[in-house]
Amino acid sequence: MGEMVKSFGLELDTKEGLQKLYDTTPYKEIIKKHKINAQLLYRRLRRFNISLRPRLPNFLTKEWFEINYYKYKMSKTELTKKAGVSIATINRFFKEYDIKGRSFQEAGLLRSDVIRKRMKELWTDPAYAKNFSHPFDTVKEKMAHLAKEQLGKPSKIEVLLYSILDDLHIKYEPEKIFGYWTYDCFVPDYNLIIECQGEYWHGQEKAKINDQAKATYLERYFPHLRLKHIWEHEFHCKDRIIDLIKYWTGTKLAEAIDFSFTDVQIKEVEDEDAKRFIAKYHYFGRIGKNSTRYGAYLNDVLIAVCAFACVTRKESADRLGIKTKEIRELSRFCIHPSYQKKNFATWFISKCVKLLHIKFPILKSLISFADTSFNHNGTIYKAANWTFDGKVKPDYWYAGEGGYVMHKKTLWDQAMKMGLSEREYADSINHKRVFGKEKLRFIFNYPG
Repeated sequence: MGEMVKSFGLELDTKEGLQKLYDTTPYKEIIKKHKINAQLLYRRLRRFNISLRPRLPNFLTKEWFEINYYKYKMSKTELTKKAGVSIATINRFFKEYDIKGRSFQEAGLLRSDVIRKRMKELWTDPAYAKNFSHPFDTVKEKMAHLAKEQLGKPSKIEVLLYSILDDLHIKYEPEKIFGYWTYDCFVPDYNLIIECQGEYWHGQEKAKINDQAKATYLERYFPHLRLKHIWEHEFHCKDRIIDLIKYWTGTKLAEAIDFSFTDVQIKEVEDEDAKRFIAKYHYFGRIGKNSTRYGAYLNDVLIAVCAFACVTRKESADRLGIKTKEIRELSRFCIHPSYQKKNFATWFISKCVKLLHIKFPILKSLISFADTSFNHNGTIYKAANWTFDGKVKPDYWYAGEGGYVMHKKTLWDQAMKMGLSEREYADSINHKRVFGKEKLRFIFNYPG
């Protein structure tokens, strides 16, 4: 009996339609447009014998970049969303095609145009206009309040800072106005102001002048306040931000919270929540793409994350005599420092392993690595019935001031963002390459 095939229209149901769509449209946009999943698209491509394109879409030509960047004035961030690739890839194409990026001034003018349109729309709302009808001491003070309305969404590192402060139970006010300047974060109980410095923008000469003016203003008119800066690369060093905040505020280590395993709920965690959790508490600082993430929740508070990703090397499957689709790697595992409890790690991993097999019954094995450089010896894997499967040669990472660690892939991503080589960027932030110890490989085999 033949397979029942659902119809999605000419673009997906015919070879000609799908070939044209696949050649001209980013992978993610096809899935979103037709409301399908990746597996269904892959099956359709195989059914019509359409060759899978390279990892990078072939429509990323010099003409495509020039039209979208120059004519339609799209930002690099907007280009990443339209093309479905990373900012590092966009920067690489800019260099390859010799496309001149916008200067700091040009980008500022473009952003001003966007803000102007937004403000024009907002001022048509009587309720919004009424907020600014009361008198201000100076024109600059009024402009500061207007600017706050224009700032839009906080940056990723600002969101991460706010999340860390929440975890430490420290009160703060985001986007706080003092006089006619707006500052990223104000911690009133400690008279502390924190500014988050994105390396690209705050490395520009005009931004440096602006930052100095903001610091001088505080020194002159608010001398009781302390101004601290946190640079973007510091957010990628495990525990660096937490330790800085504790030092600035005199906050003590959080006490361990006791709980019962029966009160913990395990479910798939939202993408942004998982990323933020890993960014705060895992030495890698980032979570892989296309992974299945499970979270442990206690009273709706995320206390642990376990992520499984596709294996990066085919050899992992070949060595076990199985197909790549039949194996996953436990790529990230992290528990909130306040919820470390005996046997919790083993219990949580075991639960996640079972849930993963329910979702992907085709799986036969799992693989994971314990990095002895960070005193991980695989005890939790052994207790969860994983099998030791050998050793992996040492690799390197980067260490900065105070010994805070940054993963080499994280540093490389930042280097590409800044248009620098890995070594150049490491030197610019005073990080040194450090070789670690061996890694221990563990395997879990599903029964049957």
